[in-house]
Amino acid sequence: MTDIYFTTKDGINYTRRLHGRERMSAANTTYAHGFGQIVALGEVELKSPLTREQLAPYVKAAWTHLRFLVPWMAIRTSDMTPNPRDNAFLYSYAVPVNQEQVDAWLEETVIWRSEELPFADWESLLRITHWKPGDNRCAFELHVAALPDGHWMMGLTAPHWVTDGRGKFPVIDQYYKCLQAAFDGSSKPVDTIAWGEEITRLPPTGVQVLPAAGALPETMDPPQGQFTRLMRQPREVDLSTDNITRCIVLTKEQTDAFNLACKQHRCSITAAINSVFILADIETELRIAADAKGEVWERVLESFHQSEFFTVAVNVSDLVGPAIKLSEDYLINTFQRHFVYPLFAKVCQPCGVGGLINCGFPTYHNMKEIRACLQVTPDGCITKNYGTKTFWNGLVVDVRKVLKEGIRTKASPRWYHQLSNNVEAASANVTSFQMAWPGVMASSLGSLQKLSWFCQFRPSVAVSDPDTAFSINQWRFGIRATGALAIVINTWEYDGILSLNLQGSKRWQTEKAWDYFTVAVSDGFERITSTKATL
Repeated sequence: MTDIYFTTKDGINYTRRLHGRERMSAANTTYAHGFGQIVALGEVELKSPLTREQLAPYVKAAWTHLRFLVPWMAIRTSDMTPNPRDNAFLYSYAVPVNQEQVDAWLEETVIWRSEELPFADWESLLRITHWKPGDNRCAFELHVAALPDGHWMMGLTAPHWVTDGRGKFPVIDQYYKCLQAAFDGSSKPVDTIAWGEEITRLPPTGVQVLPAAGALPETMDPPQGQFTRLMRQPREVDLSTDNITRCIVLTKEQTDAFNLACKQHRCSITAAINSVFILADIETELRIAADAKGEVWERVLESFHQSEFFTVAVNVSDLVGPAIKLSEDYLINTFQRHFVYPLFAKVCQPCGVGGLINCGFPTYHNMKEIRACLQVTPDGCITKNYGTKTFWNGLVVDVRKVLKEGIRTKASPRWYHQLSNNVEAASANVTSFQMAWPGVMASSLGSLQKLSWFCQFRPSVAVSDPDTAFSINQWRFGIRATGALAIVINTWEYDGILSLNLQGSKRWQTEKAWDYFTVAVSDGFERITSTKATL
């Protein structure tokens, strides 16, 4: 399988084919109108205000140095065959042979936006930008815009088949380090970059960068006695406005209260967050069914009272080694990719191999613990109990146990290899968007500080540091969720503030259903961080 490594015939042009998870992701995107396009936006406050013309040389220098460090950010994706229905795609990378080629790449991938919008409006606008794997576009684009308050929006966007959130954020972190180096003069002139040396950092496909270690899951079959969801019907919507989002940002006081509560109850933060999502998900199902009344309501209510398990179809986890102690703070997605072969870990420093190095697995949660937190009457009245016994020592303990077991048995590198082989075989037959599961699909980046990302640019640090040229006041991280039946949620903590970005599709989410869910999530965190919970 040498074609899944980058190879060259002339020392200039390097290619490899997409394989496994990345190929399936690209195939899905072909039919999904951009589902999976990742966006990450920072609000940048320069200590010395600059015009666009003054800022541009620093941005271009940083972006150029970043390419040398992370060449896979400049790979292009194209169809391998004349028949795109085969869903076979090719990565290509061309070593720049002169400054004109570097300038052309900069012109293509650094987009200066003219819209005059506040930072909060940019996520939805940037999410519109997407492309298909057959379009032969570069993997990463940087969008820059002046904000009305004098700050700058700097947003990076990339398709999901190139990398996931855990692969993208180290690149973003390195971009800002390169930008700082451009400002303070510590970076070398761009015309001294030794182009060609970067190709050692072009990684092969995921199954080649980590060994098939660990065990395979004994079974992926769901247990009997599942809660029966409503059958939602798709609606005809304008694809340009299909994406809906609501970012819930806790205050620092609320974040501190939440973290303290997790510490006091000796539970992982991810388990507590996911418990809120589970309760919000099932509360939404109950409220929609109660509105429908009649047989629909009776069926859902009976299932709520009689079922034994509630399914979360997809939990996303990075791959961790069996000898790595699970963090007590963040159970999922806070681990470095320990299983990556040392060779690739070393040569691809400082930003890693990118790619889709994660596993998604289902979890099944005890309905008894859920019913203790949500009581519902025959007329649809819901009473919530987020107390110590019901929530913290009940549902959260169950969620933590199930997640921990899921990571141990369903997120091993061996299962990643098996899954990659399975989807590689199926990719050629994809003719429509494959994401049929309902409910919530949550992915937690965890604490960006604990991951050592953007530490020097946090306002609490940068403002008082005379050597730092700017601060990143806030973040927005999300994904294009066009056509997704599930609600996709990204969570992260930055500079002591927890953010939860809820994203969905109008095709499946009515206005009332979306309001039910988002309000339920907000209310859950209000109860956890205040005195609303019943003790």
